[in-house]
Amino acid sequence: MPRNKASKSKLKGLLQKKVKQLGQEESSFTRVQDDSYKLCDDEFYLNEPKAIQYASTYFSRYELLMPALKEASVRKWDGCKIVDEIVSLKPEKSEKVIIGTLFKEMKLKPSVVLDMVVLLGRESGPFIDESDSLLLEDISGRMKILASDIMDPSKFVTGTVIALKGKINTNGFFEVSDYTLPGVPPINSLRQEETKFSEEKTLFSDLENRKFMAFVSGMEFGNITQKIPTTMLSQFLSGNYGSKLERLLNSRVARILIAGNHIAEESDIDEVIKGSFRTHDINEKVYTNISGSIEQFECFVKAISQVCELDIIPGDNDIAGAFLPQQPPNVALFPQLLKNDNIVFSTNPHQFEINGKKFLGTSGQNIKDICRFRDMKEKTECDILCDTLQMRHIAPTCPDTLRSFPFISNDPLVIKECPNVYFSCNAEEFGTKLDKEESEYIRCVTVPSFSKTSEIVFLDLDSLEVYSYKIAVERDENHEVNMDY
Repeated sequence: MPRNKASKSKLKGLLQKKVKQLGQEESSFTRVQDDSYKLCDDEFYLNEPKAIQYASTYFSRYELLMPALKEASVRKWDGCKIVDEIVSLKPEKSEKVIIGTLFKEMKLKPSVVLDMVVLLGRESGPFIDESDSLLLEDISGRMKILASDIMDPSKFVTGTVIALKGKINTNGFFEVSDYTLPGVPPINSLRQEETKFSEEKTLFSDLENRKFMAFVSGMEFGNITQKIPTTMLSQFLSGNYGSKLERLLNSRVARILIAGNHIAEESDIDEVIKGSFRTHDINEKVYTNISGSIEQFECFVKAISQVCELDIIPGDNDIAGAFLPQQPPNVALFPQLLKNDNIVFSTNPHQFEINGKKFLGTSGQNIKDICRFRDMKEKTECDILCDTLQMRHIAPTCPDTLRSFPFISNDPLVIKECPNVYFSCNAEEFGTKLDKEESEYIRCVTVPSFSKTSEIVFLDLDSLEVYSYKIAVERDENHEVNMDY
């Protein structure tokens, strides 16, 4: 037997032995409960007729954010006239304020035609170029924006509704002296007690008096390198693996959120899309593998749901519609979970309330797409997440470069109320920022992909303190998995 096969066989035997031992151990804790959970995904369900084109979505976004931008403009530039329409602007010395939606002309932006021919859409970017330029558009028309340090095209993306202060020059370009975004949305009235924030607490401090929510994303069932890590994760979250302190930590988890990319992308999927002389064989292989991956994920969820309540959000690689807002997957795909009251299959984006806190977040496609179309040299994914809160829009690049449904009279991705916790999953690394608005704390969190980092995230439901915790899984230079018990 080749050496690598022998090592895998030995590793599998060790895992089975360990899991058997763990299964025989009796869980020694009672998990904390929280009955305050409330699902708030109504606006993300497809209840209204869909439009044929996307212009109505952009117009709805513009109309929804216009009042906030007018208020922000008055606060920042009191006395400067706000012009209602772009066509009303004329070359003159005095500066004016104009509100509109940014459009970014990009030389390297993937083309739908090219996607069909050579699958360019599967490239990750970035797609920025020195020749990129910005335009501002409203209902009346559009105008070109003069590139400058203030309006550097590499720092903006299409779909951002913005207020610009400046004037038209003799060449017809708008020279911008300053700009403002809508800003953080209004704080909702749900919260009655001030958040008890403390920088001194660690994850394991005073566990008996704390309550957590756990986040995990990007488990990628079907990826052979994830078989052992996901098994360990299942045992860990079930309270059957880890030290006494780790088990106590798990007993204080009131709810677990599993967000996106539950299923690994098939390596032969490009061949299925392009077609080949082996199409039938490839299709059969791909769909068999996907079916097996779904079954593995179903078994994982079933095991965890026996000890804790779960929220499950679809992602980019999952068996759900690709257009945002993504709708919950068809529960018929998971026959073992059909009558399980501990599981909520949600939309993406997902919004809910628990312990007097409001949560809003996604599986991460919105942040990934922005990163492809702007300069990221001085930005992290967490920075971009915070920026979208200032834009009051979950996914400004929808529908230009990120697929979304066309809506007639609404844009459900506009953020109307500020959450306590704003999250994005399947990130490259863990990141967090804490801002304070109107005496309330706002926690922004990027949850890393478990398949890349073996990390889960714990958030204290009282203080909003957040921690990443790495499951003891190591990978060698050949991406082989090494267990550390």
